[in-house]
Amino acid sequence: SDLFRVVKELRKYKQFKLALEVYEWMNNRIERFELSSSDMAIQLDLTSRVCGVSSAEDYFVRIPDATKDYRIYGALLSAYVGSKERDKAESLMDQLRKKGYAKQALPFNRMMKLYMELNEYDKIDQLISEMKQKNVLLDVYSYNICLSAHEYKGSAEGMEHVLEQMKLDLTIDPEWMKF
Repeated sequence: SDLFRVVKELRKYKQFKLALEVYEWMNNRIERFELSSSDMAIQLDLTSRVCGVSSAEDYFVRIPDATKDYRIYGALLSAYVGSKERDKAESLMDQLRKKGYAKQALPFNRMMKLYMELNEYDKIDQLISEMKQKNVLLDVYSYNICLSAHEYKGSAEGMEHVLEQMKLDLTIDPEWMKF
């Protein structure tokens, strides 16, 4: 529908309140608009940005369990990370693991971002180890966060080790490493 494109444009220009209003308008017309789990994840993100994490949690609870997928859990995780709610983020990350939704780098990257903001650099190393142990591919952002953590720890040796790992990782574009 054209309204979904409108929401995308509004989000692009950081018009979160207007985008949320469009979703709320569509929610009041469920006979005309069927929201996908992706749409619900977007609405959860918008709710968090406009109304706060507590309202996002309320919205999350109202979503039927059968509809909640990795995108919806990921949106709530982003809300917790954005508000630096470590305990809630860690608890939700455990749920992601149990549900099998922690098989890609994105939730790990979100948690690493949180730990960077909280200056808990050792937890980043733990997440990187977990990713490797569970065969979760690191992406450029994973490596970048890890590099930054070693930089803040003052570990040139750690940074060199991460750069060497990046060179060996065939999924990372070598052009990215020319800086």
